[in-house]
Amino acid sequence: PPAPTARGRALPGPGRGPAPEACPGRAPGPVAVEPRPGPPWNAGRLARVVSSHEELHARAKRLLAEAPDALREELDRVLARPERELGDALTEAARLAEMALVCRVDRWWAGPPQPAVRRAIRRLDLALADPLALDLGVRLALAWARLGRVDEDAHRLGRWTVRLVDTDLPAPLDAWAVEVAAWFERAPFLASAEYAYELVRDLTPAGAFALANRHLARGNPSFAAQLVELRLVRALDDWYVGPSLPNVEGALAVWRVERPPELAELALLLARAYVQGGFVDLRARQHVLGVLEGPEAQLLGPEEAIGFREFVDRDCFDYPYAHLYELTRTLGPDALRETTRRHVKHGGLVVAARLCEMTLARRLDPWRLGDPAPNVRTAIDRWLAGEAQDDQDVAWAARVLAGLYAATLEGAPHARRLVGAVLAGPAAPELLETVAAAGIPEDVPLEELRRLYVESVEVEARVEAFRARAEAAGGLSEHERRAYAEVLGFLEEGEATPLGEVGRRLGDLVEVVAPEALLRSVAAVIEDALRLASGGAELVLRRERILAELARRDPALRSLDRLRTAPLEVLDEVAWSVTRENVLAAALEGLGCGLGGPTLALIDLPVLVLVNLNAVAAVATAYGFDTSRPEEREVAIGLLAGGPEALRRQLAPELSPAQALGGRPARDGLDDGRAGPGHLHLGARTALSLHAVAGRIAARLARTKLVQLVPILGGAVGAGLNFHFTQTTVRTAVMAYRYRWLVRRFDLEAPAR
Repeated sequence: PPAPTARGRALPGPGRGPAPEACPGRAPGPVAVEPRPGPPWNAGRLARVVSSHEELHARAKRLLAEAPDALREELDRVLARPERELGDALTEAARLAEMALVCRVDRWWAGPPQPAVRRAIRRLDLALADPLALDLGVRLALAWARLGRVDEDAHRLGRWTVRLVDTDLPAPLDAWAVEVAAWFERAPFLASAEYAYELVRDLTPAGAFALANRHLARGNPSFAAQLVELRLVRALDDWYVGPSLPNVEGALAVWRVERPPELAELALLLARAYVQGGFVDLRARQHVLGVLEGPEAQLLGPEEAIGFREFVDRDCFDYPYAHLYELTRTLGPDALRETTRRHVKHGGLVVAARLCEMTLARRLDPWRLGDPAPNVRTAIDRWLAGEAQDDQDVAWAARVLAGLYAATLEGAPHARRLVGAVLAGPAAPELLETVAAAGIPEDVPLEELRRLYVESVEVEARVEAFRARAEAAGGLSEHERRAYAEVLGFLEEGEATPLGEVGRRLGDLVEVVAPEALLRSVAAVIEDALRLASGGAELVLRRERILAELARRDPALRSLDRLRTAPLEVLDEVAWSVTRENVLAAALEGLGCGLGGPTLALIDLPVLVLVNLNAVAAVATAYGFDTSRPEEREVAIGLLAGGPEALRRQLAPELSPAQALGGRPARDGLDDGRAGPGHLHLGARTALSLHAVAGRIAARLARTKLVQLVPILGGAVGAGLNFHFTQTTVRTAVMAYRYRWLVRRFDLEAPAR
């Protein structure tokens, strides 16, 4: 039966035994050394004074030993205020509650605090007889809910709090527990494979189906798919340690052969999650195709079956370089050309370009492992220098690749060299066929296409045209001139900083020993974070706080529309304050996770992605852009993935070459068709974009972040790299949205024709 607590309320769980001391392992009594009190909170400003975890821990220990009611009152003063007025006070209150909970039910003296917080949350079931531990747990759950925490610790604490509803909690805990329960039932979550496996490991197939189906119904297909995948792993290819992705792929392969009847509903639910979430990896395609071709298809309704078939038939999946390189080795010349034409015809221009790149690399600079980009560049340069000129297959691939680069505005130096050389030469049939399939009218001269391509990818020409048009439209103020010059200076500066160079060198060293499965798992986790953010604007793209700060500076700036003509210096001031705040938050988070071992080092990545995306969204809001719109979320995600290079792409014309020349736009296989009753939450274009973005972010971060696993160096490396990545991201965002604000300010959003 439930154990009564010291306050007489009946609570579920095994809460028995005496209440723990204020800090386990220490004798009760006054603290010998008076700790320095924490800094005052100023909720009306974006900037804040940050207390260290050591300071908060000492403060919490003193209050628990001497005045626990004062600790409750201090937290309650923050939690009782309207959420939009909290500012950074809520974050500081949450950190204080974390340290108080650790001090009450766990032991922490040094090192990263996150493992101690996690252990304390795990032990709350054993501390239900302790009224103070229960009070702190509910208050921490409320603070995390209002902060929008979606990690596994928040999920675990939310599950614990839900159990307390209707257990005669005193006010205000009863109302707060209900608020946490409401948040828990609607919030999407991100979790590690270890935690998801813990949730479903001991569930029956029916229980796992019910749990995953609830998350799918609330619009979180990534978590739903993860739960089902790991339940199938438990049944078909059990997993103990290391990345879970190989076991997931093995379990799905076993399922396609054996098809146990008791797992039929789980397999069908996984296919629904893949379709609804717009998964674009080949594993998802093979599984959905397996459901369509098996007896599980009988459980599909007519419209859902059509949606599944459309999902499988769309040419919008990510074909890894290794897969395509193997195709160039196994397919004959005619079959390879036909495969490339098919992808171009269906709009899969990226896949077709990769096939051509791998053809060139295989003949001129064979690729074996790692990033194939250097091999592609070398192969293109060798072909341009005259090597393999008699090889018709290589020449065909080079000309098709030039047409694809031109159609997709690929602006890399090797792409510009190839496009310039091929389009300046004779009009080969395969080149004309490619540009026509990409949507460019057949009667457009190649020289015109070449001119438009150069104007689109050459930054200098683009920004000079902007300057002239802005001057003609009314001129720039002195501050706007300086801001414009800073954008250009930032482009020239790039990421050539000492810390960035150190990160790249460390990443090169780790790449040699990092397992490919681990890197793929990191990319998958980051993709889940991006999918979560892209599907739920309310999760990370909050604008009330930014608008309130702008209105404090100028009462007229109370809406996004009014920011279009606001003084740029005011917008810059708020945007840079967001930059400083998020850089510091990311560094602190990286320090803790860096010292927490392999698990926290990998958990750090999706959290870092969400912190950065939230920062980009805040900067966008400061310049008057509505980040609740899907197209604006795509811009924010692109800035997160591309860094300064993404800003360079923003300076290109908004129209593709096909549109600018009066043809149909190239679809790239990414039409946003629906897929029956459970249609894609993400359009196919967005889904494939997120997949590619996750891969680029993983390439920028994963290998280097793995250096955090080195003892002693982990925390310093984690904090430093998080600092550098976030600083680069938010500075890029400021520059990019500054430029877009100027473009919109002078009504120059449509490129000159």
